Amino acid sequence: MKSYTAAVLAQALLLVTAGAVTAQERDRYEDQREAMVRLIEDYGVRDSNTLAAMRAVPRHEFVPAEHLNRAYGDYPVPIGLGQTISQPYIVAFMTEILEAEPGMKVLEVGTGSGYQAAVLAAIGCEVYTVEIFEDLATRARERLERLGYGGATVRHADGHYGWSEEAPFDAREAIGGGCADAQRAPGALRADAEGAPLSRVTRTARPLAVALLSASTLAFEILLVRVFAIEQFHHFAYMAIGVAMLGFGASGTALALARPGSERAARWF
Repeated sequence: MKSYTAAVLAQALLLVTAGAVTAQERDRYEDQREAMVRLIEDYGVRDSNTLAAMRAVPRHEFVPAEHLNRAYGDYPVPIGLGQTISQPYIVAFMTEILEAEPGMKVLEVGTGSGYQAAVLAAIGCEVYTVEIFEDLATRARERLERLGYGGATVRHADGHYGWSEEAPFDAREAIGGGCADAQRAPGALRADAEGAPLSRVTRTARPLAVALLSASTLAFEILLVRVFAIEQFHHFAYMAIGVAMLGFGASGTALALARPGSERAARWF
């Protein structure tokens, strides 16, 4: 009987000790997370949704065990396969410029560890995230499910082709490497693996750019070739170049002005 009682007491003591250790670890991470958020605020991030999510998401859960001591430092941390989890400030900055808010539908290219998706899901966004590395996609999916971020859906695929079945999206984000053209096909996003943020943009941007370029080309042709060629240039080549530039400028401007451009590009072509 005495041995049984001693065993019960030992077990109880073990549970209490384990609970105390867990609480200490939790408090330690909370303190580190709060310090991380204060640093992010010092860097200029002010969006309340972003800051609240950064405080809530346990970043250490997205970092390999061998790098736990670096989880809340403001620098990227390796996660395998040559990839990293972005530094906290970059994650916060990208989230802020997306103007993330509850109910927003976001396409993310480059899931990585799943941390950025978790931050967006914590805000209340509906996140569709694509990862080209199958191992990373599998681990990120399991991690997000385990931590309760049901608002994030992970797909193993090439992010260049986006997620047409779920388009249109309210906002999009490419993690690492930068992006090329974000308006290619329904639901498509051309982007490299891990990289730069793509905030909300409008379709008016491309036609406006074409119109301005074409108008400047037309002005260049008129001023430098038509006007000055009368006195300075007498060679046929200058006139041929001038006519070609005139045609390009006029047609480009006409096409740009005729093309509808009021819809948001985030709805994708």
